[in-house]
Amino acid sequence: MLKKVFCLLLILMLSGCQSSTIANPWIDYASIAQAKKTPDFLLVDVPETYEGEAISYIGYLADGDLSEVIYGDQYCVLRAAKGKADISGDYNDYARKDKRTLNGVKVELFAISDNKSVDCYNLAKWHKGQYSYSMYTENGMSLKTIEKYMERLSYGSMH
Repeated sequence: MLKKVFCLLLILMLSGCQSSTIANPWIDYASIAQAKKTPDFLLVDVPETYEGEAISYIGYLADGDLSEVIYGDQYCVLRAAKGKADISGDYNDYARKDKRTLNGVKVELFAISDNKSVDCYNLAKWHKGQYSYSMYTENGMSLKTIEKYMERLSYGSMH
């Protein structure tokens, strides 16, 4: 009788050990050239480095229609998507929030520092046409840098 109970317990334990995994919704690419082959990938004209940091990740979230390029270990994150949503993925409470017009486009700017005399922002978000864009860097970036990337991303990103 003890053997039957043991076998029954063993069968129940083994049948409960089935694991299920959730599929990764991101499509990962080894290079921008590879990502360009995806018709909806938007960040096709980005530099290979950002302030000395090489591209460490290139991805496309098909169900969210979101393109992403990361430099270094989250050192700088560029995102683009169809629509007018906030795609930054950054929900920090920043000390300073500004709105500027750069390259003829309204941009929301966010900074860790509340010092308005310092030209240094951590997050920039904007819309151009039917697309949304965001640029985040942990060390901050100047308005000139933001304008440079806006020009490349907003105007040179469509295939």
